[in-house]
Amino acid sequence: MTSLQSSPGTDHPRIHETGLAADFLNRFNEAVMLLDLIPGEAECLQDFLAWTPCSYVEHFSRSRFADRATVLDAYARAPAGSREALSAVSAEMSRIIVATQVQLRREPEPRGQAEIARAAAERLKPLVVGAGAIVNGRRRLEIARAQTEIDAVFADPALQ
Repeated sequence: MTSLQSSPGTDHPRIHETGLAADFLNRFNEAVMLLDLIPGEAECLQDFLAWTPCSYVEHFSRSRFADRATVLDAYARAPAGSREALSAVSAEMSRIIVATQVQLRREPEPRGQAEIARAAAERLKPLVVGAGAIVNGRRRLEIARAQTEIDAVFADPALQ
């Protein structure tokens, strides 16, 4: 059973030039992976439902990384725009995941659960890519493209 709680080992996360570590995105990648698996493996549903929102700082504060203090210090010194952009994207991904959890808890039929999971995964995938672009310090044009995708998700009437 996969755990979506922050429980990385004691390895060392890579801090990018932006001052951000991509390891934070693993929690969202795991959620997407579970959503992709729900249609064929119903037991993944409970793992997905156990996921809880967590900020970047909370994630690394709770982690078992040996150098989590270094990661948190780098984050504190990262450009405010990068921190804010990552925070906005991660908050939106968390919102989608929590809303999906609510929908899945209300849907008793596996077929309906599969449709909900597929739709949520498709909404989350471009956001995860956008978050990765922010962490990796991609050029402003690439971030602008990611932001366009994020804006499209916000504009989706199904999420209102």
